[in-house]
Amino acid sequence: MTRIVDLAAANQLMGHVFRAQGRINGLQVQVSSGQVSQDYAGIARDSGRLVRLENTRDLHQRFVANNQTMDLKLKSTETTLASIRKTIQDFRFALLDYASGATDDRTKVAAIQDAAFKSLIGLQGLLNTEVDGSHLLAGSRVTTRPVDFGLTTLAAFQAQVDGEAVTVPTTREAHLAGLTLGHAATGNLTFDETASTISASTVNAFANVPVGATITVGGTGSNNGNFTVTENTGTMLTIRSVRLGLDQPTVTTAVLSAPGDITLDHADTGDLTFNAANGTVEAATPGSLAAIPVGSAFTVSGAAPANNGTYTVASNTGNVITIRQTILTDETPAPVAATIELAPWFRGDTVARGHRVDAEQSFALDLTAVDPAFEKAIRAMKLIAQGTFGSAGGLDQNPERIGQAIWLLNSAVDRSVDGTPPFGPERPGNLAAVEMQVGLNRVLIDEANERFRKFIGFLDARVAEIENIDPTEAITRLFDQAQALEASLTTMARIRQLSLVRFL
Repeated sequence: MTRIVDLAAANQLMGHVFRAQGRINGLQVQVSSGQVSQDYAGIARDSGRLVRLENTRDLHQRFVANNQTMDLKLKSTETTLASIRKTIQDFRFALLDYASGATDDRTKVAAIQDAAFKSLIGLQGLLNTEVDGSHLLAGSRVTTRPVDFGLTTLAAFQAQVDGEAVTVPTTREAHLAGLTLGHAATGNLTFDETASTISASTVNAFANVPVGATITVGGTGSNNGNFTVTENTGTMLTIRSVRLGLDQPTVTTAVLSAPGDITLDHADTGDLTFNAANGTVEAATPGSLAAIPVGSAFTVSGAAPANNGTYTVASNTGNVITIRQTILTDETPAPVAATIELAPWFRGDTVARGHRVDAEQSFALDLTAVDPAFEKAIRAMKLIAQGTFGSAGGLDQNPERIGQAIWLLNSAVDRSVDGTPPFGPERPGNLAAVEMQVGLNRVLIDEANERFRKFIGFLDARVAEIENIDPTEAITRLFDQAQALEASLTTMARIRQLSLVRFL
């Protein structure tokens, strides 16, 4: 052995070299990545604080992301509301224009009823607005298309709702009612033609059927069809019937009036005979009734009170008019398969959904397609669209519907409305209030997100102070370590060359 350096010393020197090399490698990773360490172990002293800062930042970022998603829905709702407002206002303008002229003009009636029907179709589409797979106005049933008026054509709608026997529900409760009652709920049903009633053997089986609602009867022998409820005891429904009240022969005092300034008295018709069973009015003078066309309305006055009223002509031979009747047929009991249904046009629900803006603030999403602002407008449009021109249920024969619809439209759009509600107290609610609430929710989200962004920026800066290096400092340290390693290797190489032979 001639070397001066022994194995232990050599190993110790190599350990120092390897540690220097490790420091250089670590500094190279820092310089290339820009971070102090690739794991929390490298910043053990600050790791707890870093984790808390990162968790807080991530929580606020999730709030921002959720708020942005909700803001998209609210913005879409604002756009939908603007379109709904325009649809309602355009129809209101058309209705006011119609009201200012001849309301019994066939062309004008056809135009305003067509406008009402098209507005209903437009509202149906808007109320079914869908964003990101969710219907905006369906309540919690976001995957369900919330509104279906069952509309195909104006003629089909008027065939179902003739404005005479079957009328559009005039109250919110009746307009929104929906249920199906079968034998299990009603027991045996009894239909009484004379009293125009439907009775259930189960007490209070009809408790949830509101007066004014339209019911659809099915599964019976001869009473299937649509009817409007006029009274309800809970166990017995009275439906609106159109019929002559009693047999009345040789009437000399009756007067028949029809559109077009038609007035027929005894001098024109001779004796009149009213046949309640057949629903006919017969004049003794042949051809004296020919001027009253089929499908038009005519009014009877001067007869028995049970026969006075306005009727629609179903057929006319010239001296025998058959009126269009809506009556029940005696069935005691009705078949077990008989059902009574109130078909709802709203398929969603009114369950409010909440949105949390931040840890302290939240708001409820309770706007649905049956909000009073929408429901009143829909009811107004249906009031105008029902009934064909010239019939007893037609708009020209019921001009009071114009004022009723205008009040409902005003109440649907504006904060304050002059006049008295035509159908009793209405639930408060209008487009102005709905739009304001949606706008306030958007402002709340915008303000919260602005705060979050500023705070997230602050947190990012604090995280960066812990995670990131000072590039100048790291490069300087890298160069220092490289020079130290180079010097160490040079010195070690020289020492390894020393030996006793060379020394001597």
